[in-house]
Amino acid sequence: MVQLLREEIGMPRRRKGSDTWHFCTNCSQWPTSDYETGTGVSGEKCNECKSKQSNGGCKAG
Repeated sequence: MVQLLREEIGMPRRRKGSDTWHFCTNCSQWPTSDYETGTGVSGEKCNECKSKQSNGGCKAG
């Protein structure tokens, strides 16, 4: 999952303890503290990030 995210959009982030990966820096839930970057191999893509990506509004991280 993470390797796929990296290939699609760059370095994803998630809050420590969360399974949800964020990959748009303009996501309202983009982690700015207490986060990890692309270190896990499981989890989900953020729905808001997916929506922004599909409509061309994602600012990649």
